[in-house]
Amino acid sequence: MPKEQSLKNNFIYWIEKTIKDIKQNKKILVEKTQELADKLMSLMSKKSSYKKEFYEIEFFIHFIDIFFNRIFADEKKQNITTNLISSQLRKFSYVFWLYVNEEYESSMILFRSLYEGLVVTLFLLKNEICIEKYACSSAYKIFTIFDKTNLQEVHNELMNISDSKLIESLDKMGLKKYDPKDLLARYGWAKEGIKGGNEKIEIEFTDVLENVFPDENYKVMYRIASSFVHSTMAGTSMEIIENLVKDFMLSYINNFCIPVFVDISVKYLLVDKSIEQYVFENVWKMVKKDNTAHNKR
Repeated sequence: MPKEQSLKNNFIYWIEKTIKDIKQNKKILVEKTQELADKLMSLMSKKSSYKKEFYEIEFFIHFIDIFFNRIFADEKKQNITTNLISSQLRKFSYVFWLYVNEEYESSMILFRSLYEGLVVTLFLLKNEICIEKYACSSAYKIFTIFDKTNLQEVHNELMNISDSKLIESLDKMGLKKYDPKDLLARYGWAKEGIKGGNEKIEIEFTDVLENVFPDENYKVMYRIASSFVHSTMAGTSMEIIENLVKDFMLSYINNFCIPVFVDISVKYLLVDKSIEQYVFENVWKMVKKDNTAHNKR
């Protein structure tokens, strides 16, 4: 068994055992949470595949992945937002893998996709009125392949495919009630959350971003990541690019990706699961505190 898989399997065992024990006796909540944090940190030091400087990030990737895939298993079925979160978690693990293997530019390019995915996910969690339209828009674009020559004709043709189970399910979801121009527009699905459904307003990604993160620093992060996707930096020497991206990416992972995933988990996914919420939030706090203290020594 690969070392990394062995570590994750150990994490799974101790997390599930701890939560089960606490549910049987809630009085041991604090004690067992501390024990779990200590156990998982000990496992990291013995079984991690990476350098110590990356322990905290590797820990978090295993930790949140286990909570999501094990504890959120039921909610994940036919749930638009949890499907989105699952996609972002996969991207996050790849971003980290590319980074630790010194593929800094590729890590930044994939981060750009992860960044947008997390912003969209948070926007939908905050503006649930937009979820149905987002789902319809996503599927609609797949079938039309962004064909803009005759939107109404494409729409009518799509709705006449009676033998498609997916189209039937989209119809039940509410596909017919939306304007095909809105479904094909890049962020047309977000109108109700931003402008109250004003049909004259064109929605851009920056509108969605400002709804979730009004701080200007998040726009700067977006522009930097986008510059690598669009080859703006292509004429610069690879040495300069790698040094820039190396510093930027580590900051983005620690100061954007992880805090956003924690926020999504604590405020949305675990809001009705008090034990899991406490264990998740406090084990992570303990790990961060221990790692910070260790780095200062």
